[in-house]
Amino acid sequence: MDKRLKYLLIGLFVIALLWMLYYIQTVIAYILISAVVGMIGRPLVWKLKKVRIGGKQIFSDTTGAAIVLVFFLVLIVNFIGLIVPVIIEEANTIANISQHTSAEDTDGPIYKLGEKMQKVGMIPSDAHPRGYLVGKIKDAINMDAISVMFSNFIGSMGSILMGLFSVLFISFYFLQDSRIITSAIFRFTPRKDRETTAQMMRKIKDALQSYFLGLVIEMLIVGFLIWLGMSILGVKHAVVIGFFAGVINIIPYLGPWIGGSFALSIGFISNLENGINAEMGTLLVSQLIVVAVVQLIDNFILQPRIYSKSVGAHPLEIFIIILIGGTLGGIIGMIIAVPTYTFIRIVAYYFFEDYSFAQFITASMRKAEVSKEEKS
Repeated sequence: MDKRLKYLLIGLFVIALLWMLYYIQTVIAYILISAVVGMIGRPLVWKLKKVRIGGKQIFSDTTGAAIVLVFFLVLIVNFIGLIVPVIIEEANTIANISQHTSAEDTDGPIYKLGEKMQKVGMIPSDAHPRGYLVGKIKDAINMDAISVMFSNFIGSMGSILMGLFSVLFISFYFLQDSRIITSAIFRFTPRKDRETTAQMMRKIKDALQSYFLGLVIEMLIVGFLIWLGMSILGVKHAVVIGFFAGVINIIPYLGPWIGGSFALSIGFISNLENGINAEMGTLLVSQLIVVAVVQLIDNFILQPRIYSKSVGAHPLEIFIIILIGGTLGGIIGMIIAVPTYTFIRIVAYYFFEDYSFAQFITASMRKAEVSKEEKS
């Protein structure tokens, strides 16, 4: 076959494959999420299988997988059960902000703050100080947008439940049999490459387990520090704020901003009942300092350790990969970008070492291997 025709056919095949992967990206996301659940939960299944009473094994792979899935579901339900009531409570606080005093009131902290702002020209001279401030607060929080968001969430419940069911169904089999992925890959691997493939799969498993273990530790530390800081400041719902900030930190780069914004919003809204005053401003500044300090610890201490140990890629490289993941798959794409890139790099390291691009993205891995060999 003519080389040009061969390369053309290969190019068309790659384009067709990428097109297909793009249109089934949701299914791929379900599989990847399920693989992560399986990777994290499989050690728990092994622990359950070791439980014996009278020398008899109590849990099989099937029952162990079911118990671990129930455990994950309980965590999800508890997370929702913590967050939703707080959001509803704060929404009610906003809705009732003007019920305690009428717009004609000329007393209270909100009116006094508005009066001072009016004197320096921050509020129009013909506007009522309190009424103007209350209106701006409601506009900034935008209750209509919150209502629309909840309506959209309810409207998409069918897709959410379908996604949840798909992830649970696939995760069950990943938890039940840890070799299911390896077996599937071996079926498409020539016999002469199976030893190399086995080494590659072990490398991928070790790297991803290291990454996700580090990620869980990072989430726990961030959540604990946010909770501790908010508790010291006396912020209401400090436990919920810390829990949310820790969990949402799973989203690279964007998660800390969401967690910080949530912490500041809850702290601000929770104190609206006491009025807007100088003490509230001091509290918000203190909250901002806590969030900033925690994020500095995360960005400069926790994340570099996770990425350097498990991924071993340059920070700029990681940022670009996460940006690509977010562009292609939104929030889910950002979450799975680093594990997917880790998988691709290891495959390239073992099977495409003669290609310049593969050599480029695996350069740090090769240096680490050389350093390891020199030490040994």
